[in-house]
Amino acid sequence: MTDISLSTSAMLVDLRISVWTARRKDKATEAEVVKDKKALSARAASVHKHLLVDAEPLMKISRFASDCRSWLYTNTLPWTDNGSRLLPTKNFFSFKQEMTVREGHFWALVKEFEREYPVLITSMALQLGDLFNRNEYPDPATIATKFGFYPEFSPVPEAGDFRVDIAADAREELRARYQQASQQRLEQAMEDAWTRLHDTVKHMYDKLQPVAEGESAKRIHETMLSNASELCGVLSALNIANDPKLEQARKQLERVIDGLDTKSLREVPELRAATRTKLADVLDKFAM
Repeated sequence: MTDISLSTSAMLVDLRISVWTARRKDKATEAEVVKDKKALSARAASVHKHLLVDAEPLMKISRFASDCRSWLYTNTLPWTDNGSRLLPTKNFFSFKQEMTVREGHFWALVKEFEREYPVLITSMALQLGDLFNRNEYPDPATIATKFGFYPEFSPVPEAGDFRVDIAADAREELRARYQQASQQRLEQAMEDAWTRLHDTVKHMYDKLQPVAEGESAKRIHETMLSNASELCGVLSALNIANDPKLEQARKQLERVIDGLDTKSLREVPELRAATRTKLADVLDKFAM
């Protein structure tokens, strides 16, 4: 793999998002179930109730949080087990701008939920029936503290960044171990980029397979092309190792989808066949 300086070509980004689940273990109902079903063990059943069942303001926050995590994974590469992601420096400003917009929208949704929270509690008295217990709901004055959106950017540590007073040979051993671990993480990150490309191309290839007489073609959705186009866009930046084979495969896919539309792919068998042949050529890159 090409030698690169991760400290100048990439940085680490962490995004911690917390959303109140509004779920609570109901020990009283749990005990009733165990008794009614004549179970011998008190642990035979587990009952959790949704304090805000079907509450749209809370569901909107959860959906947006999930969307933010997907956006983060799409535009970064895996790095450490604790959730840190590798972000190319060339994408930092656009990524940071989008992160700021998303953070503002998240807290706007929380504010909306905070305003409606007292009314939602009242409506749950009818929704939950005998399961309703007002004392189980957090104070409306502090409900916003149940949510969090915390992005954090930090540099990728360099191998020489050991500021402890230890013997030179021990310091060199630590530096060598760090360099090896960093190289392994980079290889794993690039493997993730290759996997994304492979899965996208293979998905398209399978969707465009020939149709036998009397059979119907697989459904071709608009997202098949839009997802491929989005991937081609982000991979040009995510190729932190400057892998020429990955860039060649990315450009090849970009040429394949250029000018394509799903309507034509659905209606013109010859176009599907020709496109599938081109996708097979891209898949061949993964055998090199």
